[in-house]
Amino acid sequence: MSSVSSRSSQPAPSSKAPLTKQKPAIDPQSSLLSTTENGAAIAMAFPSVASDPTAALPPLRDETSAYPLVAKTCLQLTHFAANGSSAHGEETTAVASSALFHDPSYARILTTALDALIVCMRDHQDRRCRILAAQTLAILARAGYARIRHSPWVFAQREPTLGLLEDQVGSEIPAALAVASLDDPDDGVSAFALQALGRLVLGSSPTSGTLVEDDLAREIAAIAFAKATPYAPTLRAVADEDPSIPSMELQTRVTENILIPRMLQMIDRLLQYPRSDHVIVALPVVVATLVYMVQIVPAQLQGMDPTTYAKRWMEVDAKGLVDTLVQGVLLPAMQSSLDGALASAAVLASLRLAHICPQQFWVPQVISATVATLQEELFYKPLPQSLEQRMTTTAVVLIALRAVPFPTRTVTLIALVDIVAELPATIPVPHGVCTPGVLLSWEGYNVYHRPSRMGFWTEIALSFFIDGPVVEGGIAYPRKESLQQFLGSSSFVKVLTDSDNTRTVFARDELLVAFGTVAVETGRRFRVGTDGSSIIVDPNTSSVVEWVKMARRILVAFVPCINLGPKTPYLTEDLSMTSAGLATYARLLQEWLHFSGLIQPATSAALKLTANACPPHLLFDTLAESAAFLSSFPAADMGEMEPSSKLMNEIVVREVKQGIPSHHLRLFVLALAADHWVQSRILSTRKHFESSKKGASSLNLNMQSGRDICAALSPKRMLAKIIQAHVPPVDADGKRKKDPIQKLALETVRVCVACIENIALIACDWLKRIGSSPEAKHLISVSVGLLQGKIDETPLDNTMHSVVGPFCEAAVARIQAFYESDDTGLDQAFPVSELVTQSIKTKIKPLVSSSPQPAASEEDYLKGYLTQFYRQIVLGRVAQAVYSFPSVGSSLLMARPTNWLRLSIPPIPESKDARALGNVGDTLNASRDLVAASSSPSDATAVVLACIPRRNPRYDGEEEFRLTVVMRAYNVTAVEFSRGLRLEFGVTSHEPDPSDLDNITSIDEIRSLTKVEHAGSGEQDSISASAVYRDELKAGEYITWEVSLSPLSDNRSISVVPSVIYRCISSEPLEAGAEWTGYGMAGSGDISTSTGAESKTGEDDFQVTQLDGKPHLQSSKKSEFENVQICGESLVLSPMFGFQPCPLVFFLDRWGDVDTFRFLWFRMLFQAPPIRLKGNPQIFVSTHEKKSLTAKVGALSALTWDGEAIPGGYATKAWAFMTLSGKRILALLTESESKVSSQPELSLHLRADDRLLLFSLVGSKAAQDRVAITLTPGLFPYI
Repeated sequence: MSSVSSRSSQPAPSSKAPLTKQKPAIDPQSSLLSTTENGAAIAMAFPSVASDPTAALPPLRDETSAYPLVAKTCLQLTHFAANGSSAHGEETTAVASSALFHDPSYARILTTALDALIVCMRDHQDRRCRILAAQTLAILARAGYARIRHSPWVFAQREPTLGLLEDQVGSEIPAALAVASLDDPDDGVSAFALQALGRLVLGSSPTSGTLVEDDLAREIAAIAFAKATPYAPTLRAVADEDPSIPSMELQTRVTENILIPRMLQMIDRLLQYPRSDHVIVALPVVVATLVYMVQIVPAQLQGMDPTTYAKRWMEVDAKGLVDTLVQGVLLPAMQSSLDGALASAAVLASLRLAHICPQQFWVPQVISATVATLQEELFYKPLPQSLEQRMTTTAVVLIALRAVPFPTRTVTLIALVDIVAELPATIPVPHGVCTPGVLLSWEGYNVYHRPSRMGFWTEIALSFFIDGPVVEGGIAYPRKESLQQFLGSSSFVKVLTDSDNTRTVFARDELLVAFGTVAVETGRRFRVGTDGSSIIVDPNTSSVVEWVKMARRILVAFVPCINLGPKTPYLTEDLSMTSAGLATYARLLQEWLHFSGLIQPATSAALKLTANACPPHLLFDTLAESAAFLSSFPAADMGEMEPSSKLMNEIVVREVKQGIPSHHLRLFVLALAADHWVQSRILSTRKHFESSKKGASSLNLNMQSGRDICAALSPKRMLAKIIQAHVPPVDADGKRKKDPIQKLALETVRVCVACIENIALIACDWLKRIGSSPEAKHLISVSVGLLQGKIDETPLDNTMHSVVGPFCEAAVARIQAFYESDDTGLDQAFPVSELVTQSIKTKIKPLVSSSPQPAASEEDYLKGYLTQFYRQIVLGRVAQAVYSFPSVGSSLLMARPTNWLRLSIPPIPESKDARALGNVGDTLNASRDLVAASSSPSDATAVVLACIPRRNPRYDGEEEFRLTVVMRAYNVTAVEFSRGLRLEFGVTSHEPDPSDLDNITSIDEIRSLTKVEHAGSGEQDSISASAVYRDELKAGEYITWEVSLSPLSDNRSISVVPSVIYRCISSEPLEAGAEWTGYGMAGSGDISTSTGAESKTGEDDFQVTQLDGKPHLQSSKKSEFENVQICGESLVLSPMFGFQPCPLVFFLDRWGDVDTFRFLWFRMLFQAPPIRLKGNPQIFVSTHEKKSLTAKVGALSALTWDGEAIPGGYATKAWAFMTLSGKRILALLTESESKVSSQPELSLHLRADDRLLLFSLVGSKAAQDRVAITLTPGLFPYI
């Protein structure tokens, strides 16, 4: 600790006067109490802050004390539990919370207060005081238990004197509450004592999947409020000890030792409550305990049997206790419907118990009563509810419907369509970067929004494809019939035909994305197991056949949507929800046709050629992935030829008569229609010869359909539509850029010609196999005429004609050659165009390119962001449903009873589950760059400073991570500090200096990232905080100060500088001849001294001078008290300290979503010059650096993918980060061929949406080294 002290002079306090000015005493019997005119209300002044509230405890021990006095004492105790012994200094907006604690006195005061509260709860004559004492007892005990658990990152050992308090909170307090709940004669006191036990043990935000989690609450949050999946990586895996850990330990301790042994008596007491409000407050803790018992302590595990241990069996038989509660309380409460609040509480309790005991006899009755209660609340007797309450109730209805058989479920789902459609498309949420949200401007305010309806639509779709039993009363109700009833309902049609142009997001687009994605993903489970392995399911299996028919009904119902959407320029990448719905429709159509055996990957023009014929489009590029997926599986005829022909004919007619606005969708569906026609004729021919052997056959060329498809795919017609919608690209100065229209037109012509040629060749083959057919000849003539341009009179310029001519002439020659050939053998393979059989590599937009990225408007970015958010919500809900019911052949298939409610988190491959990470690595080793001893051996206090990320649960159930500064000051002297200490710290941000970079070009590019002309090293505005401990600090004791900071607006390197101020230290008289040295001047108000280590002479803090030629001393006649400040050594944090995995990219699981990464990558506003990397064996990377917090966050934020090709190389790794303040930065590692060595050249590319954030990472050589060590250990930047 640098011994730079500051002394401020102040008068010596008298022995009678307090050190600080105190307010006059207030008589609690008079001034604190006031009543309204009618005497109905009592108002109390907020009690003054006291470091030791034990003086206010007498009213708790007096059994006749007035209720206001008891209430005031409880309020003081609650305030003390949260804030400790600190008196805060000046408040700043950067400080979110601050608390200073002196552990020995805190434990002593808390123990005394808890004892007094127990006495009050047990002996007080006023029932209100006993209730208030029970509530305060639980709050104080839980806060104290969490407070004495200091960070394991900072302190290697726990204070042994705190063990008594732990035992008191974990044993004595819950035992006292349990006695009150069972023995107190007043039912209200008993009920609120049970509620106090719930306050003590129930967690608000525990780790997902743990025994103490409320799985129903988690599922409601995921459906209604777009909460990320439990598999997503967050800073909880690498941050400081989570606040929920002490709560879970306390809950486990109390549940097993106090609640479970008394559960039979508690349920018996609950059954005797005459008032419903008493039952409501006591129900949560009883239900949570029963859920815990069923999971952990079944009676059979204790070696008991019902006959021998009959009496004890009743106490430990968890399912028997559940039966008693359900039949005695829950079912009567829902069936009577006399009390709406009690019925709502019974619904939530019933669902949790029905999920944990799915095979109990009362489950069907409970589910039926639950749905009836919710329907009455939502539809028939709607109570005044907020938007959040309505969304919560709707989510609970959908969860309950999972266990309801068809067709009862269908009626309720149809009614829910109107409820969901009335919800707003997005809802505002509090600012929190751990929840993906889009920042929208509304009436001059920037508010974060997130989708509100997508989770509901997805659950409705899953209700048909996966959820629920299909048998009721011994009668099986096919899913497809229920789905058809739903799709034909007036509510669904109303949403589908909504044409209100004032809507930002149409409900029909959400419906199409939800139902289409659910259909695709549930169909893939028959081909891919949940562990990613390929499986082959018999296509004749009833579930497969049913899926094929349901998917067809989805396609037929949504076919009117293909004519909707705006007409955008040809090269414009529209990422709105409308485009997302159309891309989903095309993907479902493609996979359904393949599943039905109506397209073959080897001969399909749509699967092999169409992706390269369209401008880059993030949403439609998924069809290329779908084509690659389908090519790995054989296609089998599922008997869908006739209904599929009707669907494809309608699609073609809609394009010809009304037009499809989307250029991508038009080409994809027409190419699929051509492939379908070709494969249908092949299947018809095969069936003809197979059936002719049996004496009966039916054969139809379907010439009219083939002709319509050829006409729609006329090369001249398709090119004319492209040219009509094309807008030549220009740069920022208005100059025309390189136009890719000719290349895309060439690929479009290739697709059109391949499709028409395939149809003509099949018609020729028809003549050879079947014989003379006027329809076949006419179709051949039409195809050749369209290719020659004789039928389609659409005018084309010379440039486009040069594109069309060579392809068409070659195709006509091949058709003519095949028509005139003598190949008439029935065993010959069916012909296919050479354009399809050629090897073609699918091209996508490269992540790294030399051409500049065109700037996207803010509106387009927001639309695209919301679309990606919608995608993630749907995929997350579908993934958990599929994992809950793995298909046959999956390695995750386990022998367990089917639980239709599926509230538990299903298992997934470990590589996808971020929960398996735990706290990555050795926390003590990882803490060395975040924890430091900031004092020197000669200081009176030893100061430990730590800066750690810590999770802060929010009131809305979400979580937010904040930078938490922890200071602990030890008194290492042999004397006490009678006036206590004042702790302070300051946070200063620093800007990097790019002058140490050797490459001049890089300096210019990097300096352009900042708005200042010269980006030199300098300090920015700082923030500070302080807290005062006014009591005596004895020798060997310590105080601990914890401060949570709000997210810093800038993400530069910061320095945290601590300081300790010794309050009211007696000053010594200044001797004559002593001269102050250092920074201060004698006589100034605040005088600083320098130690010998820092003085120029290297001697003492002051030196003797000569006056009048003789050394002498100057005496000071007055004695003063001074505040002596000692500043500690600063702790420097890199800009990457505040990073976390991007919540939008990692919404689903640990692997991350590549499509979302690509969306953000191409829309980052700023990019830095590539950082070239190479290995340097002379530079040693310590194990500590590899295990640092930033390195751990880098590992958490890395996407799992196979990489992709870029011009001249390959992109191998990708990272997606978000700062604690909501800014994003993405990184990409690429390899390219080296011109000077055999080793590939490695480059790190960085892009961000904030200029200064990117500059802080690349603005100096040291900053670039830190980034390289964090992301690519063993590689270092070089010029």
